[in-house]
Amino acid sequence: MKLAKLITFLVLCPLVLNGCVPTLSHQLYNYTGASITIYDRQGTTAVVENTTSHAIAFVPQPGNNQIEGFLIRIGNKQCFYPLYDLRGEYHMDHTPGSYFEQVGLNRVQVNFGVDKDGKLYALNPRSKSLGANKTSQPTGFPVHPQ
Repeated sequence: MKLAKLITFLVLCPLVLNGCVPTLSHQLYNYTGASITIYDRQGTTAVVENTTSHAIAFVPQPGNNQIEGFLIRIGNKQCFYPLYDLRGEYHMDHTPGSYFEQVGLNRVQVNFGVDKDGKLYALNPRSKSLGANKTSQPTGFPVHPQ
């Protein structure tokens, strides 16, 4: 039994020390009252029906460690929601840790919701409904579409 634990430790230790890059998943909830289309950097689209969500996973790459934002079509209007402010800071940098949800061993999830007003809100993982989250938003939120 001790040998099995030692072998497991020796196999997992290099993976941890090599710095396995965690995946940052952005879960986008649709509260617009209609279906929306999300476009990612690879040109992939996802249609998200009202009151449902879609995950956009992002693995940081060397020299390119950020997702710029969400490109979403709501009806016939296309909106871009930047996730970085004009100083280049991630909107979630000054957000309490309670907005980040550990999902699995190597994935962190951040939840967002798009409302009928067209704004992108940060959602607390404990309460993914938009109503409770609209009144208390972290610094930098809600994000207005461009």
